[in-house]
Amino acid sequence: LLCHRWLQLIGDVSYSLYLIHWPIVCLVKQFDVDNERMKLAAMLFAVGLSILCHFCYEQWYLTLSTNATFVLVAVLYALSITAILRRTAYGVDEQTTAAK
Repeated sequence: LLCHRWLQLIGDVSYSLYLIHWPIVCLVKQFDVDNERMKLAAMLFAVGLSILCHFCYEQWYLTLSTNATFVLVAVLYALSITAILRRTAYGVDEQTTAAK
């Protein structure tokens, strides 16, 4: 049973799908999508994007050396901190809170 290619692909892609599906679910909720076809399209988009991320990022990432992984993680942390600081500096959090 576990030697079927489709089951192996689902297992390989499952972590990417786990990470990617939630932002898409939040966008669907934010835009108050009631159309079942749009929800299905969003779900298929999440699956497709997960497959793309698995083959274009995860497999590449797993081949990196320890030093390259450290540099990648440091860059990603720096980008995250920069995004948070910019968001706070421009008052985006206050605007979204005041709008609600």
